[in-house]
Amino acid sequence: MIVTHSRPEPYAVEFSDGKHTGLSDAIVADGGREAGFKPFALLEASLATCTAMTIRMYADRHGWALPGLIVRAKYDPSRTDAPVLHYDIDFGVTNLGPDIRERLLRVATACPVHKALSKPMTVVRSELGE
Repeated sequence: MIVTHSRPEPYAVEFSDGKHTGLSDAIVADGGREAGFKPFALLEASLATCTAMTIRMYADRHGWALPGLIVRAKYDPSRTDAPVLHYDIDFGVTNLGPDIRERLLRVATACPVHKALSKPMTVVRSELGE
């Protein structure tokens, strides 16, 4: 579970899972100071990091070195009926055979965040205090 705490600076919000902390903030044009990640950047990071970890775990189990693995994700809200999260993968090596490359691309879609974001989702609000 992530718990947030508003900071004294306008729109800065600290978040924590109990072990690690991060900071989110609005852009200057919206009154923030850009002192932390924008909220949608955190969504992009969830997909990109989970995808990279999933690919790396699979590659490591098979003895395939991917020292330069890069995953980029970008939220695209232009379709208001169904926003899209685009992502691309750079394996960081040029000697991957096409069969290994295809397996790794398939594995990328097995990332738990990718699976969760690919399904219809309901967000439920709970009231805890006044």
